[in-house]
Parts: sequence; structure tokens; C-alpha cells
Amino acid sequence: MIKRSNGVLQATDSKMYFQIRIKTPLTSTDKIQVEFPANTVYSSNYDSSVDLNAYKLNNLESKTRDSQLSSLTQTFKTDDQSKYYLATLVISSFCPSGCPADSYLYFEVDTFQNPLRLRSDLNTLLYTISTVDSNNYFIDQSTLNAKYVLVPLSGFPLASATLGRALSTVNAATLVTVSLKAATFKVIKDSQVNLMIPLSQFLLASTSGLTCTNTVSNTVIPNCYLTQTATHLNVTFTEFCSSGSDCSVDTTLAFSISGLKNAPYNPSPSFANSVTINLLQDYRHLYASVSGIFPTPNIKTSLFLTDLSMTRSSDVAGTETTLTMRFRVPVDLPTSTKVFLQLPPYAFYKSSTSKCQNENGKDLTCSFQENSDPSDTRRINSYVS
Repeated sequence: MIKRSNGVLQATDSKMYFQIRIKTPLTSTDKIQVEFPANTVYSSNYDSSVDLNAYKLNNLESKTRDSQLSSLTQTFKTDDQSKYYLATLVISSFCPSGCPADSYLYFEVDTFQNPLRLRSDLNTLLYTISTVDSNNYFIDQSTLNAKYVLVPLSGFPLASATLGRALSTVNAATLVTVSLKAATFKVIKDSQVNLMIPLSQFLLASTSGLTCTNTVSNTVIPNCYLTQTATHLNVTFTEFCSSGSDCSVDTTLAFSISGLKNAPYNPSPSFANSVTINLLQDYRHLYASVSGIFPTPNIKTSLFLTDLSMTRSSDVAGTETTLTMRFRVPVDLPTSTKVFLQLPPYAFYKSSTSKCQNENGKDLTCSFQENSDPSDTRRINSYVS
């Protein structure tokens, strides 16, 4: 059994209580190992692997501490925001005098931080708890589901947040406009606005970086920082609404970001493809957040090719011919792009030497799909290269 203190309040201090029942007796040198799901139990300040405390309990319901467990080995990893979360906790010598079979063991882990980001999957994540001998061989092992839901901080999410793109064509460089409103609280003076933008929505358009602009005053926002992970672009800058003190309640921050381009495809409307906006104090203490923001309009993938031409080297019936096609694409194409050509019925027939080449004579990967007409199996209906 696993419990957390005070529910699961987003980005706040918390404790976790464990109750396990062992099937096999433990000796004084045996250990308890807990493997935590990724991005669920963070170090106390998120940005360094600070040791967590652990205590032996008399029982789970009273949560009365028996003694502090000092023989701890903790393994931390970092998430896509370079924040440290607990991956593995090993408690040595939990039973200094041994523990008989069917014993109930209770312990507490504190004080850690709940996740920064709202998540919908926390009630399905599994914890693995094992008993291990001194040679690190497993004795018993079980998986548990903590079944909890992350609760937003009081007053959150933000009253409103929108994100738009000036152009919606795939791979097109576009201006991104953002508006967010804090209706029930003040934006803290000198706090940071942080956008977590999935790479499935936007990419960096060039190596020159980004420019963030206050769209009300039309002034450049200084120190607009960009970092990139395997899944996200992270844009961070200091708020620009304060004037000697915290911004007033009901403040709207309106700004734009240039230097981005649309992704090469239209992403699905899943949470992983949405933008998260955080307000942070001292770059680490989250006090406001809103998730699930989808840029509008959606990326358009149905585009028209231009400057199309098609010629054949021979127009004599029944002779081999080279078909040459040229066209202009309206956007950059990723390296994995395929070209699909559908030819009219009975216009061309496949020969034994049919192949595809680019204008430099380099062979291309090319597959032919022939029409299923039983009277003429050579007729080409389409091919992909």
C-alpha cells in the first residue's frame, strides 16, 4: 500500500508512506528497494539531487515514526526540463535483527516535491517494491499502483491562455502569438514565464535563435532564453508587467515569438502535442500553470504543387519511353518524404527495365503498383518513389 500526505498538490512538498508484507524472512543484511515511475517524486528543489529522508514507522495509519533510516542509497534522473526526480531508493538493514515471514513493514519517504506539470496518467503508474539480499539478488518483488491524481495549486490553472500561429502550412516559418491571463492572483515581480512547446508543433527555424516581443508596447523582451530537449522547445523570459511591485490581479500578458517554424506534419490532438505555460519564481518554484494548449489554426498538410510539367522521350506507340516530371513544392520537405504519382489508365506500361532516377541520374527507391485488370497486368496505375 502507498499513500501520500495531503493529497497530491501540484509542485508542493509531500511525503509518501509505504506498507509492505514480506513472504520470505529477511536477515539483517537484506535490503528493501523501491523503483519509482519517472517524473513522479522530485528532489526538494528540483534542480539538484538533494538527499531525501526516510523513517521507519510503527504502523501506516498512525504514521508514528520509530527511527530514521540512515542507510539509504538514492538514484536520481532528470526529466526533459533537467529537473531531478527519484528513480530508485534502496534501504539497507531495515531489519537489524531480522524480520520473520508475513511481517508488515512500514516506512515513510520525505520531503520531496510533487510533479511540476499536471498529468492525467498518475493513477495508472506502477511502483516496483523488492526485497534484495546482500548480493543484490531479488528475494520477493511486487508492483503497486498508487492511484492518485495530481491536483492543481489553488487558483489554477490560469484564467485563460491562447497560442496562435500566423501561418499554418507545414514547415513554414511563422510568428507565434501568445496571450495568458492571471485572473485570481498577482503575477510575481521578476518571476519567469516558461513555455514548454512540443517539437510535434514547432521547430527552431534557424540557428539565429528566437526573439520575444511584448505585443502591447511592441518592444523586444530581453533575455528570452531557449533550451531544447528531445521532445520540447523551452522558452523562458522574465515577466514584463510589473512596475516596482507585483503585477495587478487580472493581468494579461500578450507577447509573440519569432524564429520558429511549423512541424512537417499535422500532429494528433493528444495531450503530448499540447503546450504548457508555467509561471516560476527564481526559475524553480512554480506558482501557476496551464496545460493542454493547442496552437490555432492546425497545421495544414493539403498543399498544392506548382509549376508542374511532364514530358516523354518518345511518343511512338509501343516503344520504351522516359517520363520526366518536374514540380515546385511550397514548403521544405523532410528527408522521409515520398512522392506518389497516379497515372491515367492505359497511358503507360511497365517494362522489365523500369526504374526511377533524379535529374542527376541517381537511382531512387521506387516501387510500382500495377492495376489488377486481369486482361492486362502490365498497365501501371501508380508508383511511389
